[in-house]
Formats: sequence, C-alpha cells, structure tokens
Amino acid sequence: MEILGLKESHATQCVPNNISPDELNAAFPNFPACDSPPVVLQICELQDRELPNINLFYFEVERLLSSITTSAQGVDGIKVTMLKMLGDAVILALEDILNLLLNHSIFPGLWRNALVTPIPKAANPITPSDFKPISITCTAAKLIRKAAHQQALQHLVSNNIIDTFQSGLHPAHSITTASLMYRIALNQPRTVIF
Repeated sequence: MEILGLKESHATQCVPNNISPDELNAAFPNFPACDSPPVVLQICELQDRELPNINLFYFEVERLLSSITTSAQGVDGIKVTMLKMLGDAVILALEDILNLLLNHSIFPGLWRNALVTPIPKAANPITPSDFKPISITCTAAKLIRKAAHQQALQHLVSNNIIDTFQSGLHPAHSITTASLMYRIALNQPRTVIF
C-alpha cells in the first residue's frame, strides 16, 4: 500500500501536545465545510469572442500529471504517485473526465474540499499562531485547475487579449522581464501635452 502512496500522513507530528486541534482551528481562518452540489460556472464572453471547446489530449494530461510534484493526498485519499503508477488507463480516463468537466463548466463539490495541515512558521512552534494552514486539495482538482489556467491563458495570448506588459502567470515572463520593461519605459522620451 505504501508503494501506491496510501500510507497515513505524518504532517501533524510537529504540533506540540499542549496545542489542541480546537486551538489550531481558532487560529486559522474558518471556512464552512463544502457539502454542496458541483458548481456550474457561467463563462462570459471576452470581447465578443467565443471560447473554443476545450480538448485536452493524452500528452497534455500526462504533462499536467507529471507537473504535480507533491506527495500529499487530499480528501479523496488519492496520491499523484498512485495515478502515475497506473499509467495509460488512468491518463485516458482523466482525459475524458477533464474534457467533459471543462467543456460543461463543472467543478465537482468534493474537489472544493481540502485537508488543512498546520505547518510551523518558527523553528520551535509553541503557540497556535506559530503555524500556518496549508490546504491540500484532491489531485484531480489540481489537474483541472492547471488545465483551466493553461487553456484560459492560451486563449488570452492567442487572441491578443492579455496586455503585453502583463508579467504574472504569463509564459516566458517574470519579475525580471517586468523590471526590464519598466526600465525601458522610463528611458523612453515622453511627450507632454498642455
């Protein structure tokens, strides 16, 4: 079972015995549990352009799956390592599921749930405020979020909707390119109109 990535998590071993789960919960922002049905997203038109049907292919799903490097498992109990070990059959099934959900704008309710794990902010945590909450979502939720981001960004870039000075979440752009564009803009002659 350990090879499939199904062993128990030991993430909370760093929490001292004198801190109760209730104290940690009180220190973290509180969000209600999600037992509601799937969310159906309404997609608005962008500058009168229709969004194309999303067609993820096998190699894209395989790349998305390999891009997830965490070994954490969400509320569904499925680790990425298990999906990677199962290979082609799982990737083909994920391809169909992701395409169906993305094309119908559905995000399953279970995928909106997360396991919140306390991670120490200090070397020797003593109080609940010495921890930060980390939300561990389902592997499938990570895949669909990455796929939706990739597809939306591709649409924005290919239709020249995204600003050329946009650096965040833009392929081949970073804080370095943003800084360079800023410096270039500072050196450009300006015309002042009175």
